[in-house]
Amino acid sequence: MTQTDAVALIGAITGSIGAITGIAALVWQAFTWRRSTHIVKVVTTWAYMVYGDEMESLPYISINASNRGSGAVSIVMWWLRFPDGGNVIQMKDLPMNGRLPYRLEGGASVLFAMPVADVFARAKERDTSPRRMRGWVQLATGQRVRARRTLAKILKD
Repeated sequence: MTQTDAVALIGAITGSIGAITGIAALVWQAFTWRRSTHIVKVVTTWAYMVYGDEMESLPYISINASNRGSGAVSIVMWWLRFPDGGNVIQMKDLPMNGRLPYRLEGGASVLFAMPVADVFARAKERDTSPRRMRGWVQLATGQRVRARRTLAKILKD
């Protein structure tokens, strides 16, 4: 191996390491850029109001919105939606609900709740099953985020 071949080999190895490092840095930048924005997930579950040692007897349906990204976003509205597109919006100000507009910081979550009796009453008015309803939130960006699952998982007829 001549001196020229050795220098060429060192150059090829250095160039390969540089290319691999550059590609890894580009992938990392894309990943961190994606995480620097808001990533909101909505889940619908049960909720109960608890005051000290006493639990209120009425169950609630809660819409939990969590921000898995690092960027903050504001929630301007939340509701339950019927399969035909009609909405149920909670107008009563419950103490457990976040106040709208709610600023959802990165890594934070918020709960919005509605009495189960109200949900069943609205479903009966529309002659539909509340099990087919789904939780939604609207962000200040205009984006609407829905829960992946309907209420069927938490409501038993």
